[in-house]
Amino acid sequence: MLNQKIISRGCKIRVNILCVCILIIFSALLYQLVRIQIIDHKKYSSLAFSQQCKKQTIPTRRGLIFDRGGAKLAESIQVGSVYADPFFITEKKKTSKILSDLLGLDKAEVVKLLSKKKRFVWIKRRISDEQEEALRPLHLKGISIKHEYKRVYPYEKLCSQVLGFTDIDENGLGGIERSLNQVISGSNGSKVVEKDGLQHQFSTLKGETVSARYGDSVFLTIDCNVQSIVEEELEKACLKWDPNSAIAIAMDPSTGEVLAMANYPTFDPNFVRDSNPAERRNRAITDCFEPGSLIKPLIVSGALD
Repeated sequence: MLNQKIISRGCKIRVNILCVCILIIFSALLYQLVRIQIIDHKKYSSLAFSQQCKKQTIPTRRGLIFDRGGAKLAESIQVGSVYADPFFITEKKKTSKILSDLLGLDKAEVVKLLSKKKRFVWIKRRISDEQEEALRPLHLKGISIKHEYKRVYPYEKLCSQVLGFTDIDENGLGGIERSLNQVISGSNGSKVVEKDGLQHQFSTLKGETVSARYGDSVFLTIDCNVQSIVEEELEKACLKWDPNSAIAIAMDPSTGEVLAMANYPTFDPNFVRDSNPAERRNRAITDCFEPGSLIKPLIVSGALD
């Protein structure tokens, strides 16, 4: 009888200890639940959002530049750019070989890019339509194509110093492109998309999209026909007399509007890297020159008047 009482008392003690342990465990779990759901709710919501969602930029489209008659002197066209997430690329040498062959890049340089400890690396920007068509069906793991805008100048060298040029991100760096950059550039938009563990986008969150504002277009007083004639005649004169540089301006005497502004030597803004600063400078508005005998007709006309 005594032994049974001792055993029963021992069982009760063990049960009580077990209950206390369970109570402590559940209390700790309850505290953690309250801390995560209530106390640190904002912190963990933000962490989950950053892991499950991604903010993507909606690129703006730069405004067009026209001559006085509506001829398109500068425009932006959509092209593809290739980027990588090295974290998801397991066969770096194989992927580098494919990319270097398709995009005309150095294989060693591509391997170096894919070996970086980053989640976003540009491989090549502004690829051709043919390169995009060849690359997209391959579905290379960790390789994606993003669409951007590229600035093009349909008339090539015509009016190049007046128009100026942009960098790879379409920021104006010279001429009208720079002086009216805030008017022409516009502003990017954004959207928030949900993604899975492999970074694949599968939906866009409603209410989380800001539309891009396209840039305004600009009309110049330049007349393409007059500009073309002036540039041709200026080039002929330079080839004949071999000066270091030359400028020519044609204006409407009734209004003072500039119909043509030509410089020699000139450059093609589509391939600005192939030019030098002297070719890109608009000497008509940046360089000083002596008026020379231009003052004499004014004196004579004043005397005749």
